[in-house]
Amino acid sequence: MGQVNNQFYRGYEGEKEIQIYTSKEKMVIWDGFFNDIMEQFKPAEEGWIGIAYYYHLYLGWCDGKAWKIPNIDEFLQQFRQLDITNCRFEESKKVLADICNMLCLAIQENENVWIAEG
Repeated sequence: MGQVNNQFYRGYEGEKEIQIYTSKEKMVIWDGFFNDIMEQFKPAEEGWIGIAYYYHLYLGWCDGKAWKIPNIDEFLQQFRQLDITNCRFEESKKVLADICNMLCLAIQENENVWIAEG
């Protein structure tokens, strides 16, 4: 693995973290920022969909194992459409922008993206 970006975990060492990574880069994020972003999702008419489905039902990365994002395009689209005006932390907006950039680059370079709890 290449570059590690832990700017969104500095100062929170020892607390829960979320890792999002490809073979070339890794983001380490304080769980509070990630949860703040995920709490902005609203259920669709048919219930939770996409990444919100996995998050709210504690599936995927929530079982303590690294989890490969099954549809990066869909997740990127969901993150880009998210209304983040009600985030509790200003930093969460920067985290979301970096996640979107990472997903976009992964799509361009045909990379897999993984999420894990740390």
